[in-house]
Amino acid sequence: MKILQEQEVLKNRIDEEVKNFYAGVVSYGYLDVKRAIEIFLEVAKSGDDLAEEVLRYSEDTGTALKDIDVCYIAYETILQEARNKISEVLNFDFLNDGNLGIYTYGNYMCSSYDNTEETKEKLRELLETATEEERAEILEDKATNWFLKEIGVI
Repeated sequence: MKILQEQEVLKNRIDEEVKNFYAGVVSYGYLDVKRAIEIFLEVAKSGDDLAEEVLRYSEDTGTALKDIDVCYIAYETILQEARNKISEVLNFDFLNDGNLGIYTYGNYMCSSYDNTEETKEKLRELLETATEEERAEILEDKATNWFLKEIGVI
């Protein structure tokens, strides 16, 4: 009986130390990671894709992993993919063309895009004047579609 109790105590200690290890290496909250992965799944990406983006961001910016907002990374990744798709299809870079601006406001689970009404209006106008093929290519791209819904363009 005493051996079983000791084994249970050891198992509990191991479980606790595993949690401590993960928290020490990556201090992200469970709900933040869950939300970021939900966003990535909505645009046909995976948790592995999110991890790659977080690691890339850490390396590119010199930011410690523990200081990175994973939801910000999800939003920013999608913003850049949407920017590239819209620029490719409609020849308009909404981050650089014409004093328009949209940026990712990182606030963990409350991350969002801070955008101006002018930017949304310009994107609506571009979609309205696009050909059927262009509009279909934009809207069929999961990241771009998600982004346009998120900012209220469609």
